[in-house]
Amino acid sequence: MDRSNQLSSTTNDETLRAVFDYPEAAKMHVDNLVARLENECDPVTKASIHAEIGNVERGLGNLRSAEESFLAALAIVEQHPETRKQVVVYSIRLAHVYHWQEKWDVALAMFDDLHEKTSVAEFYQWKDFVLQHRGKMFFDQRLFKEAFRDFCDALVLRQQKGDAELIASTQQALAAARKKLGSVT
Repeated sequence: MDRSNQLSSTTNDETLRAVFDYPEAAKMHVDNLVARLENECDPVTKASIHAEIGNVERGLGNLRSAEESFLAALAIVEQHPETRKQVVVYSIRLAHVYHWQEKWDVALAMFDDLHEKTSVAEFYQWKDFVLQHRGKMFFDQRLFKEAFRDFCDALVLRQQKGDAELIASTQQALAAARKKLGSVT
């Protein structure tokens, strides 16, 4: 199995959570990344490895490990002016971890701050991700109107990007929110 398949995931239509198709392969990938981390000297590369570990651990449901990995990545990139954009990317992922940990206030504060940060041209390319993930947090809180609003806004931005995979992801989220809104009324 090649690496691209070992990290494939499927998003559940009801929960909007992605689950690895091959969790054992994802665990092995984390082990390999940890081994690489021990031998890496370049701080920016170390941050990237920490972030990748965090991303996979989040998908595996190892949320404490994911949080620690993203915090380690952010601690590194915040010290390097050339990695300002990575601070935004890693912060989105960390806010998503807080969401999954049900640390609602922390996650919302981060998403709201990131929503503001991504309003400037330098970081605008990630605004759709902020909206999509904040919407998923609202969805998990059963705040379906707020989720629907964020998903609609994310869809507009993703249609402008023209990325079919991102558009499909947001359409899936919108369908789930519509279904929940229909069952609430």
